[in-house]
Amino acid sequence: MNQKIKMFFPVIIYMAVCLLTLAWFWLGVSGSDMLGFVFVEFYLILPITTVICSVWIGINGSGGKARWIVPIFFGLMYMLMGYATFSIAETITIASRDVQVPSVYAMFPGFISSLAGLLIGIAGRRIMDKRGLR
Repeated sequence: MNQKIKMFFPVIIYMAVCLLTLAWFWLGVSGSDMLGFVFVEFYLILPITTVICSVWIGINGSGGKARWIVPIFFGLMYMLMGYATFSIAETITIASRDVQVPSVYAMFPGFISSLAGLLIGIAGRRIMDKRGLR
């Protein structure tokens, strides 16, 4: 696989998952399914995808020192997913002119998940290098 594609592949996968969950929200979730959507998207799909993609980036050593920006990116994406779903839907429903600005605190679940995955991946890479498995 081309090195540049290999470096961005986890991010591409994460973006595809985000787009699919956005499509699921806007096209398929009714009012009675909202609680299930919140649980599945924000407590299962996004954190698990974030950890897996971050582990992948950590193991492959993708991006060199720039990989430390990855938790910020995943944190921003986690925050924007909440904004792109519930905040916009609430603004449309209320027909308000006030745009709800996303809170910076909404970044922390994505940031922490990504940082944990990145550290696990880096530790896994060091263990594999030490044992000669790479």
